Amino acid sequence: MSGTGAGGGSGTIRRATMAAASSPAAARAAAPEASADRSTSGGARYLSKIEARGDPGYAATSVMLGQSALCLALDRDLLPDRAGVLTPATAMGAALADRLRSAGHTLATQRIFQ
Repeated sequence: MSGTGAGGGSGTIRRATMAAASSPAAARAAAPEASADRSTSGGARYLSKIEARGDPGYAATSVMLGQSALCLALDRDLLPDRAGVLTPATAMGAALADRLRSAGHTLATQRIFQ
């Protein structure tokens, strides 16, 4: 899937599929990852990855939703001073990233040099 990001950047978003597991418990414990290769309006390229335990459509998403709600309710003093219709990353920034890492998610971003 391709698209244009904030600030005119563009790139590709890929979602890795879960490998076949030997049992239902192994499938639940698998850690699928999603990655995005994005370019900024200035041409710099970045690769971002998120990895979480459990089914990405159920377990990982519910953890993200719950941590987002807790961040909004309990971490107001850590949130950026913004208003409007915002993405979770824009609205909660580092406070949400810290909560997700504490909940076992892996978040990584690296600049791609060509």
